[in-house]
Amino acid sequence: MGITFDIHALPPTSAEIVTVREQILRDKTALEREDWKVFALIMVVFVSSMVIALVGGRAILKDQTSPTLVTAIVYGFPYGMIVVFGISITFRHRKIEVPKKTMVMALAALENITPEDLATVITWKQQETAIAHYHSNVIAQGRELVRGELDAMRQHLPVAHTTDD
Repeated sequence: MGITFDIHALPPTSAEIVTVREQILRDKTALEREDWKVFALIMVVFVSSMVIALVGGRAILKDQTSPTLVTAIVYGFPYGMIVVFGISITFRHRKIEVPKKTMVMALAALENITPEDLATVITWKQQETAIAHYHSNVIAQGRELVRGELDAMRQHLPVAHTTDD
């Protein structure tokens, strides 16, 4: 998901960036709809189970002749529901939250950089030929640098250069 930025390759065009951004936004919207479905399902199962436990359990516990095993099941049911709820929340986290965080990071990489960051890139451009070549290719496309490209430039530079900003 997203675009991989490499300053030694040709930069992506603005059309590619717009296409990827729109695709990520569509995927994010679909994931949010899925999130509500999963959350609603978790809540329906949880609430219906608690209603069954309260209604059925109360009737069983009123009857003092119920077997000990049934009484133990009725008393243990809320604890079992806590385990089921914990498993379902873990499922939701793995299925929804992890991809959502990835999408947020990908969208952040596709945002235009600030003028302060651009000034930093210009100082790097004077020192590094690869960055100068990449930046001139971006300017030739008629678009601004995005945050992912700034991060790729930071990875290319030695640590001493990147701490100056």
